[in-house]
Amino acid sequence: DPSGHGAARPRTPAIDAGTTGYSVLIKDNHYPDVGSYCSSRSICGADPGVHSITRLRSDTLSPEWSTPAPSKMEWCINAPAVDQEGKLYVHSEDGSLYVFGRDGAIVKSLFLRQPQEAAYTPLSLDSSGRIYAQNAGHFFVVGR
Repeated sequence: DPSGHGAARPRTPAIDAGTTGYSVLIKDNHYPDVGSYCSSRSICGADPGVHSITRLRSDTLSPEWSTPAPSKMEWCINAPAVDQEGKLYVHSEDGSLYVFGRDGAIVKSLFLRQPQEAAYTPLSLDSSGRIYAQNAGHFFVVGR
């Protein structure tokens, strides 16, 4: 894909069914010169070292929006999670859990615990709206 936004870039997606069609939501981490999937700007299309959450159009897989990680940290998730209202849940290397609206704005954040050498960790939602996250070897349940 000449635009640099196509299927050649491995991703860990979530799907938002939306109100008028679906969108694909991804963590979009770009690593500088480490031989990762984003070591080539001609393929990835973004500057190395930029870590974003990106919403892609289902028909073209082109970005609807992209929000960089706070404080230049990496999104350390296996995959983002989306609830029935289209809110996107992710956690970051900065030790916080973030909630995004469908427009890409961060609507809430909650500090969990300062991670140490954070790995790509699971995050999921249940049918009661609870969020399950792992951070620094600790398991968190957020919600009612």
